[in-house]
Amino acid sequence: MEDLTKLAVDAAIAAGASYADGRAVDRRRERAQVKNGSVEALSDRRSRGVGVRVIADGAWGFAACAELSEGALRDAAGRAVELARAAATTMDEPVKLADVEPVVGSDATEMEIDPADVPLDDRIALLMECDRLMRAEDVEVASASVNVLRTTKHFTSSEGASIGQERVEIGGGLEATAVGECGACRRSYPSSHGGQNMTRGWELIDELDLTSHAQRTAAEA
Repeated sequence: MEDLTKLAVDAAIAAGASYADGRAVDRRRERAQVKNGSVEALSDRRSRGVGVRVIADGAWGFAACAELSEGALRDAAGRAVELARAAATTMDEPVKLADVEPVVGSDATEMEIDPADVPLDDRIALLMECDRLMRAEDVEVASASVNVLRTTKHFTSSEGASIGQERVEIGGGLEATAVGECGACRRSYPSSHGGQNMTRGWELIDELDLTSHAQRTAAEA
């Protein structure tokens, strides 16, 4: 991703910008859910894009693209410069940046087990076992799910800044619904269906120990 932002910045400077920065974002969201013995939801969605921000003729301009080809990035950089020059015609004073030292560094979620290393078949097998254990307690509806969100970002500026970040969020949960004389009663674990995502690796799912809580959740329903 650093190559993408650097290309966009270089293209903007070549097009006439006095300053430029590029931000690339790659977001992937995975979800697996089983319900009453069947896979109910299975999704793997990914979105990517690069934004280019520039100063040209003393004004700000911005453009973005979802296509990550060299041509698309150069086009976005050129459009950002054009918009800045158009905005400059209405400005009283030129933009002035603060005098700060450019930052170079990276940050990533600390984790013991990368969710990318856990096969889909293993994820579904875990959820199906939880589902089986809950339905053994005579619940009407049993559901189990796991969610993973991975966001990778990179920032590059013409002043020398280069910052990368990779953030992984994960969550999982159980839900059991039983029907009795008093009506439907629903119980979930940990606190709500799907659980609350946390910035961790797959070890969080291991710590939740879903299979051990499956029968208890169903029994409480």
